[in-house]
Amino acid sequence: MARKPQIPKGSKGAPAPRTGPRRRLDDAAIGRVCEVIRSWSLQPMTWEALTEDIARRERGGWTRQSLAGNARISEAYDKRKRELGSGKAKVPRDPAIVILKRDIQERDVEIARLKDLLSAYEERFLVMLRNAAVRGLKPEELEKALPPIDRKSI
Repeated sequence: MARKPQIPKGSKGAPAPRTGPRRRLDDAAIGRVCEVIRSWSLQPMTWEALTEDIARRERGGWTRQSLAGNARISEAYDKRKRELGSGKAKVPRDPAIVILKRDIQERDVEIARLKDLLSAYEERFLVMLRNAAVRGLKPEELEKALPPIDRKSI
């Protein structure tokens, strides 16, 4: 009679096999996931619901751990969770109001994203301005037009 191998107490056994190939979180995927998080309108917002939604949208997805391990995704998740948890809104009877409120909310999210992007560009501009000043470049040199592209020599 064959004897079963002993599994230590508290252990659930071997991990479940992977169902698909590993996918890396590149910048484009992180942006798409953050966009899903920013536009999340369902209550409550959980990692499980989010990973299921992303898996459906992305034809496969990532684990909660890989999503939570990314700083941009984790920050967007925490921010959106605070926004949703600040108060439960009553559902209006008129569907047009629901649609308009959702549109306003999506625009507010887009405005906040663009403000963050603008501040990042302003910071980058200041770094470039400082580097130009250190290297002694004059404003006329910085504003000079780019040379024309010579496509015939290629």
